[in-house]
Amino acid sequence: MNEESTHFLQQLRASVEGVLFSSAGDYPFGIFKWDLQEDSEFNIKNFLQRQGYLEMTSLSDAFGLDEYSDGYQRCGLRTQDGGVLYGSSDFLDEYLKDCQKQGVSVPFLHMNEKREAATQHSKDLLAFINWLTSQGYKASAYRISKKELPVYVGNGECLVDHRAASETYESSRLLTIEIENEIWVAISSYEDWADYYNETHEKYIFLGLQNDPQAHIFLKDIQGAAQKLAFIRRNFYDRYEISNKLIFEIANSQDAAISRVLHGNGFINTYDFDGFSLDENVCMELAGNIDPNNKLLRERITAIDELLKSHLSNLRKIYIGTHSVYDAYFIGQDTEGNRLGLCTVDS
Repeated sequence: MNEESTHFLQQLRASVEGVLFSSAGDYPFGIFKWDLQEDSEFNIKNFLQRQGYLEMTSLSDAFGLDEYSDGYQRCGLRTQDGGVLYGSSDFLDEYLKDCQKQGVSVPFLHMNEKREAATQHSKDLLAFINWLTSQGYKASAYRISKKELPVYVGNGECLVDHRAASETYESSRLLTIEIENEIWVAISSYEDWADYYNETHEKYIFLGLQNDPQAHIFLKDIQGAAQKLAFIRRNFYDRYEISNKLIFEIANSQDAAISRVLHGNGFINTYDFDGFSLDENVCMELAGNIDPNNKLLRERITAIDELLKSHLSNLRKIYIGTHSVYDAYFIGQDTEGNRLGLCTVDS
């Protein structure tokens, strides 16, 4: 990275000192740097892997049965009135201790029912993977996750690296299938309430193969063989569910297929970045300053916007996370093609 970009990052860090990004909470800005010489090609897959959102798993663990089972034991118990009690591990540990003190037994019927269903779904997924192998296709499995992002609490001390957080806020699974050279399929699940096929601009930069008749034949065969499939989803720390609402995408590279699926199910949202605004629901605040007319803040925002636009091209804002607790990136390209900018996590 050249001296001009190094100086730009120093200016950018100084410009956001004391400024917070506000979404579900208030978060300090970190500096995002993707040096092509150090980090190789910038694409969605590489970006997600480096930032800790995407990790490859074994095909035998494609469903995530162990994660589901261990997590569900922590988060759901059948109560005496026939309901189900959900909560954090600490809360449920205390609940069980209280029950033991009172001589009350707490059956795990609900957990066992879920375990049986999850085991069958795991077997169905392995059978599907075996079918892919028999057809000569190459499958790969990935775990998608976003960890808890510590919130600024007003005392000047807070973590800004989401990879240091101990709790997983949400996670899901994804399969990619290499059909033949330049034909890839990606499969994942989506939320009941989520808009299927999220129409953010970035999804259509990574073109699919809608006009390739042979690709559609492959996709139809795979969709037919995948009718029994379901994936695990983890939401809001301890809420686990099995989803059979699947999203399929076909593209000319693995990265493009992954990008289209994760833009489609809402885990990634990408938009053109025209600058920060106080008028949006997502805005910024000054830490430790009372600015009733927002005059100082508007001046700070204008200066930050001008700095970003003066040095970077193709500016994008990228939100990572299906729910309101998301990580935000505001990045563009310098003259050498490096990706630089701001984010709510230090990278």
